[in-house]
Order: sequence, then C-alpha cells, then structure tokens
Amino acid sequence: MSEKRDFKFSFIKVIVTAVILLATFSCGESPRAPAPAGGGTAPVGGGAASVGGSVAPASPGGAVVPEAKPTVDVILTKYDTNKKIMMIKIVREITGLGLKDTKDLVEKAPQLVKAGVTREEADAIKAKLEKEGATVELSQSGKSINLPALAPTGTGAAVPAPAGTKVDVVLTKFDTNKKIMTIKIIREITGLGLKDAKDMVEQAPQVVKSGVPRDEAEAMKAKLEKEGATVELK
Repeated sequence: MSEKRDFKFSFIKVIVTAVILLATFSCGESPRAPAPAGGGTAPVGGGAASVGGSVAPASPGGAVVPEAKPTVDVILTKYDTNKKIMMIKIVREITGLGLKDTKDLVEKAPQLVKAGVTREEADAIKAKLEKEGATVELSQSGKSINLPALAPTGTGAAVPAPAGTKVDVVLTKFDTNKKIMTIKIIREITGLGLKDAKDMVEQAPQVVKSGVPRDEAEAMKAKLEKEGATVELK
C-alpha cells in the first residue's frame, strides 16, 4: 500500500515539473538579434547602416546614395609642330573625328578636345597628349574657359593689335538668330565647306583667319559684327 502511494506521489511530481517547464518556455522572451560588430547600431525602418560608429548616408528606401563625381573638360592649348602627325592621330582616337576635322582642331589650338569626362579619364588623356609635347589644361565642366589667345588684360579689355601688323580674326560669339548668315560669311572668309564652317561657328571662340593685314581684318570684323557676331583682333 505504501509503495503505491510513493509511486503515485512521484508520478504527480513529474507531471507538475513538466507543467512548470512548459509554462516557463511559453512565457519566455523572444530571442534578441545580435548586435553588429564594430560598435554600430543595426538599421531600423530602412535607416542607414552604421559602420564603426559612423552612419553612412542612405536614401529613404535604405539604399546608400553614391556621391556624384565632378567632371572636367580637356583643352589642347599648344602642340609640338614636329610631332603634329602623332598629335592628330591621338586626338582622332580621343574624339572620333575625321582626319580633316581633327587636323583643323589641332592646328587651331587652343581647342576643346573632350568635355564632361571624369578626372581620371581627363588625366589619362592629358598624359597621352603631353607625352607628344602638347600643352594641355583641365577645366571644371560648366565653367567658362579662358583660352590663351583670348586672355584679357588686367583692365578686362582685350589686347589690341598694333596698327600695321598682321593679326588674327577671332570669332568669340555669334547671334543664334543669324547663325546661317554667320556661317555663310565664315565660308566666304575661310573657303571652308559647309560642315567645317558650321562647326567653326558653333564651337566659338575660334580663330577664323590668322596672319592677315590689319585693314583686311577690320573688314572681316565689320562684316561679321553686322550679323550680330562678336569679333576680336589679336
């Protein structure tokens, strides 16, 4: 009889213990996410991730927004006449222009060779051109480019050419409303084809005619300015 009571008591004890354990697991706290390494905080609600205690910028959706890189323009300001053929070859590779257009670009330096490229690409182009004796400048995209041939004096006025000397006629600006007439006059002055004359006008400032007598240059200047162009004599 005594053995039956002991067995019954042990059985009840086991049942009670099992119930207590079950209740403990059911009411326990949910597991916590491990803290990230480096002392940072885990992102919450699509926020920015923390690395080493600093917070990286993120968009509202949680993606990190890359910082925009500034771009630059590559300007050929001078070239070595003894390496002209090699210079034309390199400029063709860079620009994709035809032989004649590339030759004109090189001969009419200073000229814009490539616009809106990354600093790394611009440095590579500059190194390649300078290897062949060229002088190259890099200018931030969107900024006005002061070409050496058009550099102003300390007063802000262009340096006038002395009377009786030969000068260069430089088209610095044109009236977009009179573009066709300006191209026509440029063709008359230079003898260029339609495409080359159009390119010259659109890529102003450009040297239209170099080494002409002062009186002849004045006549060209007057003809172009009549159509709203801005012209300088250097």
